[in-house]
Amino acid sequence: IVLPPELATTAYAGPDIQGCETMTVSMVGATATQYDEITWETSGSGVFNGMEPLEMEYTPSQEDFENGQVTLTMTVYGSGGDELTDERILFLNSQPVASGVTDMEICVNDSLMVAGIAGENYSEVMWHCDGDGQFTDASMMNPVYHPGANDIANGQVNMTMEMMAMGMCEDVEAQAILTVNPVPEAILSDEMAEGCEQSNLSISGNVTGAAPWMFTVNEEQVEVSEAEFAMDVMITSDTTFVIEQVADANGCVNQSKDTLFVTMNPLPAAPEAPAGNDSVDLVYETETGYTVSETLNATGYQWAIAPETAGTVTSEDLDATVAWDEAFTGEATITVYGVNDCGVSLEAAELKVDVRNTVGFGEHTLANLIRVYPNPSKGIFTVSQNEKLNESVNVMVRNTLSETVYEQKNVPLQQTNLKINLSDQTSGVYILIIETQNNQRAVKRLIIQ
Repeated sequence: IVLPPELATTAYAGPDIQGCETMTVSMVGATATQYDEITWETSGSGVFNGMEPLEMEYTPSQEDFENGQVTLTMTVYGSGGDELTDERILFLNSQPVASGVTDMEICVNDSLMVAGIAGENYSEVMWHCDGDGQFTDASMMNPVYHPGANDIANGQVNMTMEMMAMGMCEDVEAQAILTVNPVPEAILSDEMAEGCEQSNLSISGNVTGAAPWMFTVNEEQVEVSEAEFAMDVMITSDTTFVIEQVADANGCVNQSKDTLFVTMNPLPAAPEAPAGNDSVDLVYETETGYTVSETLNATGYQWAIAPETAGTVTSEDLDATVAWDEAFTGEATITVYGVNDCGVSLEAAELKVDVRNTVGFGEHTLANLIRVYPNPSKGIFTVSQNEKLNESVNVMVRNTLSETVYEQKNVPLQQTNLKINLSDQTSGVYILIIETQNNQRAVKRLIIQ
């Protein structure tokens, strides 16, 4: 044993270190004993700086950074002529880089599933927020966030993703705002409404959320662009309109329902065809009465005639009278609609009427033989012949409603004149019809003043 022990030269370059790009690093941790001189060398092209060999600093070059690492060698020259070397590796890292961090939106009652975020040159990730929600795993690059009650009440949350750097690089933070959108809600103005059959009903109300909205109403899609909305619907029956779902421009959906009960006030049913003559000879009648049966849901009736040149119609509820135009012949159509406060019936009842005027057709001979006087009169008329007749005749007088007001058969007009007393009749036009036994006919008009 030699006392004191002989002192030996030592050399320790220090542990491997993590640097950042071209930032200067210190040779912390390097030690040496019993030396006269210490030198440093690099496998790269960076530069050493410093006065004290064990406190040297190294500034990497761009080439060093691009290579990703450099070997730093310390050589210790001992007092006794020893020469020792040791190495440490400097790993050159890049600054962390985050991409895809943008503001995000979700709807109330939804969780945020972060997606599309990527990073480079980091050791770990940690998410933070200023809200009261919870991350499923805050150390994930793309975690899930469950908003809290305060987040929903405030409508947004400030979120920060922190990327921890490697080596001497600085940590990086990326920030985003999470907006928590409320679900839209549609509220109808009324719970009940009524309207007429085949009419448009305006369904109105208010809706919250972002425009435009898509409503699902009775399983049909309706787009709404204004918060104070109105939708026109056709009423065809008693109906319940249900807003089953509302979706807004934020993509938020509300499936809570709002309902409007609609009562339909029906139109009148179509009447049956009018009752009355479907064939009119203007020789015998210039006015004809018609009637129609009551129809369901009708409070009144609307009569008309076509063409208008056929005559005029005056009506009172179920009954109507047509005053025929004496210059018209041909087919006329009498129509009647049911009427109520909602309008007229969707269909009309019709009656086709054949209008004729047989004056002067096949009656010239007999008409020329007959003379009526005075005409006009107060109601007493005399019928005589201009020439001798060889047979008796039948005489009949009708009013404008085709009602027989006077009749006498087998009148020997060839022997005597005939007195016709119509003084009990009202003033107006009457039709005198004279027929022979061999079916010859004469028609003349009588006027009572």
